Amino acid sequence: MTPIEKRYQATSLTVQKYRARKFAWGACDCGKIAAFHARKFGWKVPKTGTYKSAIGARKYLKSLGVETLPELLDKIGFARIAPASSMMGDFVSFESDDPIGGVGIVIGGGKIMAFHEDHPGPVMIDADWSKVDRAWSVMVRDDG
Repeated sequence: MTPIEKRYQATSLTVQKYRARKFAWGACDCGKIAAFHARKFGWKVPKTGTYKSAIGARKYLKSLGVETLPELLDKIGFARIAPASSMMGDFVSFESDDPIGGVGIVIGGGKIMAFHEDHPGPVMIDADWSKVDRAWSVMVRDDG
């Protein structure tokens, strides 16, 4: 399977699984979706815990030695890339009302799947690259 086919397949599975679900801490949130998505690419990521609130999510992140989801992506080892070079399947972060930060997944066609406070579940929003502060490649590096 080519890298583009892998990106398409894994991203499609993530979107299909989560697009119709409603936000719920510990069941359908940025961290749960990102962990599922990363596993589709073969990443070993920490179990996502059993929290049921924003406070629980923050405590869980602290137990992993980080304060925010973007810090966790760095700690896991995803390679940082320029937001403008992100491709289907890559992770992006942006401003969030929640102190743990927000992450989304580039789904192609100029869209990002992420949560928005005006919607009950994840939405496919037009990418506003001026508001994306960081991006990470989801492809597993070949460190040889």
